[in-house]
Order: sequence, then structure tokens, then C-alpha cells
Amino acid sequence: MSGLNNQWYLKLISVGILSLTVGCGGGSGGNGSPDVDDDDDTPDVVTFTAKPETRDTVLGTVFVNADNITLYTFENDRNDSGGDGAGDSDCNNSCAVTWPPMLASSTAEAEEPFSIITRDSGERQWAFRGLPLYMFASDTQAGDVNGEGMGNVWFVARPDPLKLDISDDSAVGEILIGQFTQLGTNGSGEPSTDRLDRNGFSLYTFKNDRDDTSGDGVNDSDCNASCAEAWPPLFADAAATEFGNYTIIERDDGNLQWTYAGQPLYFYAGDSNAGDVNGDGLGGTWYLARPHTVSLEDNILKSATPTFATDGSGALDDSQTIKSGFALYVFDNDDTDESNCNGSCAVNWPPLYAFPGVTPKENFSIIERDDGSLQWAFKGQPLYYFAGDSSASDTNGDQAGGTWHLARTAPVQLFNDSELGDVFAARGNIEDVNASGNPAGTFTDRTGFTVYLFDEDGTDVSNCNNSCAVTWPPLYASESDVAGGDFSIFTREDGSLQWSYKGAPLYFYIDDSAPGQFNGIYGTWHEVTP
Repeated sequence: MSGLNNQWYLKLISVGILSLTVGCGGGSGGNGSPDVDDDDDTPDVVTFTAKPETRDTVLGTVFVNADNITLYTFENDRNDSGGDGAGDSDCNNSCAVTWPPMLASSTAEAEEPFSIITRDSGERQWAFRGLPLYMFASDTQAGDVNGEGMGNVWFVARPDPLKLDISDDSAVGEILIGQFTQLGTNGSGEPSTDRLDRNGFSLYTFKNDRDDTSGDGVNDSDCNASCAEAWPPLFADAAATEFGNYTIIERDDGNLQWTYAGQPLYFYAGDSNAGDVNGDGLGGTWYLARPHTVSLEDNILKSATPTFATDGSGALDDSQTIKSGFALYVFDNDDTDESNCNGSCAVNWPPLYAFPGVTPKENFSIIERDDGSLQWAFKGQPLYYFAGDSSASDTNGDQAGGTWHLARTAPVQLFNDSELGDVFAARGNIEDVNASGNPAGTFTDRTGFTVYLFDEDGTDVSNCNNSCAVTWPPLYASESDVAGGDFSIFTREDGSLQWSYKGAPLYFYIDDSAPGQFNGIYGTWHEVTP
């Protein structure tokens, strides 16, 4: 099986380190069994085709291999103590005798959150969220966890403690729920040694955390002591690995807690069963933890999760809509952070409703509509569906009535000219250029102003600077802007950021004094078409 020089050998069986069944014709691994190299001239090497599975132990739920032997991660791998780059094993030679790597077979294929790395020896090794996985030579039976905390660098590998799920009818849409067993509280709001089954239990966020009512900064929990007994934190175990929007903070008592989009996550003591949502809305400060509702596809904003629909009068209907993945739109007649689409307008253009307590990302906000319902907005622009879109690929509402446009992260919109067809124009407040051709620090609403490209530019390279940029002001981008699809952001020679389309830098023309003008089309300067 393998041992010397990173491999675990059959001789370990003779001293009771591990018991494996190998009399299965070499083991195909197709049923989760380890694969064994039957070459008579070399020690047999155990590899695994099947990904790690989970098992409950005295330490809670951990990852195990096909023989139910506990798996571990190595903090030196996370910190790259070997200096040979992240995603690599820093446990080799004698280290790998004590901590045999979970080797992957030649036919093993990994899917996120698992991956397969290549060791210094050239062997393949299973990893979870980028961290290589190992056994411990002193774990002799299924369920043993003798390696936990060794040297304060070896810890049992655990699955993610939470996931997104579609809730039942008691809570429309996707919510965050716990998984497996998690640490409880000890009566003082700190972790106990006991672990509770939290599989399927709802997670919540606390408005006071978002508002920082304690004044000790954001990304901090304002629920401690007795509060944490009523609302047990989702504690993070030692060596837990952050991923995506899920991060880990240190609580006031020094313990660790999981967060989503910077908001600490909690269970509710009043939820006695998986699926309960008894804490939602309590005190006007506790709400179900929900994912961000907007996603980006080819620079077009789309709904990421199901949300509410509108009824026949344009008011919020608490039934679930099927509009997940559909294109979103903005309306020229809206004001900043205020929707002017109500009644019959909202029937044709259903708002992208927001759930109470949801946490917006940068550039996004939640506004209150005239009827008191909540709606998502992007850079102050309320977001809507179009009732005429029947599939997620439809964009039938773009340019409707000359006032409705696809919501994009790039500050542009399409409009149709009778001679030129569809052309791109700017949308929103864009930074001005100063007399030296650099960003002025002031902003002007450029909605509807034509944008141009320059034949003498390179791909994501502007050759229009200084006085040229005074005549042809760049379409500046900000640090918080997000590129996507054919729209990208590059750095100009003065250090400012500029938008480009299919690699062509975008500009205005100084003599265009109103939306819809095309005075800049001449010579090496052209309009921009999709």
C-alpha cells in the first residue's frame, strides 16, 4: 500500500497501522474501494478513485477515505511553508510516512470542491478546497481521530458546515442552512464540547451586526453571551477553509464564526427541527440568511435565485416566481434609489423584490417601494424583470419604449438609430476629464451620449492621451466596477481605469452636446456596435 517516500506500504499492515481488503482482483475502485498496484517487483501503492466521503466521529463530521480512515489537512500547505506555491504538498519524505497522502488513481476525476494536485514525486493527491488530504499512521481503526491538533498544524478535514437550499413554503426562495454536526453553546454563549445535529437547520443574520450597533466595527458579531445562547453562532472549527462569499471572523471571546458576505451566521434556539424558520423577522432584526439575488452573465445582470412575483394590480404577490436566471432591466424614468414603475407598469415590469435582511454587495442596494415592499437596485437604479421574457435567454425588453434597457455592470446601453442601427451609448454618471487629459474628479450624467472607438488603439491599450483625451474623453471606470463578457477594464498610462468593448477602448466626443448625437464619426473614429 504506500509508505516510504510519500507512499503507504503493505508492511504497515503487519504492525497494525491499517487494514485493507486487497483480495478483490486488484480493486477497480469503481465501488469506492482503494486501487492497488499489483506489480510484484515493487511495494504495492494504494490509490483512490472515489472522492472522500463523510463520517461522524467523536469530533463531529469529518472526511474519510474509502476505508473509513479519517483524513487531515496540513496548515503548512495552507501557508506554503515550503515556498513552492499554493496548491502543493509540503509533506514529503519522512513526513509522508507519518502522514500518508490520500493518493488519487490515474482514472480519478475530481469535481469542486475537490481537486487533484500533483505531488513533488509526480503522484496525484486528493485535495479539498485546494488543501491536500492525508491519513495519520496512528489511526488504526475507522473513526480514529488521533492526529487532531498534532503540532497545532494537523487537523481533521471537515466538509462545509452550510449550503444553499430551496426552503419549503414557509420561506420562499433559497436560504442558507446548516450541514452535519456543529458545535453548540455552553450556557455562556461560547462553544461547548458537544456537537449538535444541524443538518437542514436554518441560518440567520442579525441587523445589529450590519448596522454595527455596538460600535466595534463591521465584520464583527454584536450577539454575545445570553444573546448567543438564544442565537447560537455557526462556529468555525480549527483549520476551517473560507470559500467564495463565506469567510471566518473572530468573535469578542476569541472563538471563530462563519459569515456570509460579511454577515455573521447564527442558528435560532427556537428552531427545534430542520426546516423551521421561527426566527425570521423576530424583533425586526433577525432574518433568514439568503444569497445575493443578482448574478452576472456576459455583463448583463440576471436574477440568481427565485423571488416574489407581482399580482394583477402590480403589488407584491407572496407566491414564488420562476424568474431565476432571467435578464434584469433599468428604467430611464426612475430616480436614484426610487422606483417610478408602479401599478400596471409593475405588472409588465415586475420589480426584483428583495427579502428583508438580505445583505447587498458593493454597488448594490435595497430600496423601499411606494407600497412598502423592498426592491434591489444597482448603482441607485431599481432592477426589474420583463413580463415578455419567457426564457432565461430572452432580452425582449431591451430598448422597449426607448426607456427600458438591459442592466449591465458596464455603464452603457443600446439605442437604435434609423441609419446606423443598434449602437452603444453611455449610461449614468461618468467621471469628467480635465484640461490635461486626466480624470477631473467630477462627474456628469452621460446617459444616451454616444461612445466611440479609435482605430489607432491597441487591444485594451489607449493611444489617446493628454490633449487627445481632452477632445475624446475616456469612458472612465472605477475601482469598484466589475467587467464581464465583451466589456473589460484596463489601466491607462496615467493610472486611471477605462472601459473597453472587445478590447477597443471607449470614448466620448467633446462636440457631442446632447444624447443621440454622432458628431465624432470621422476618419479613424467610429461608433460602437454590438
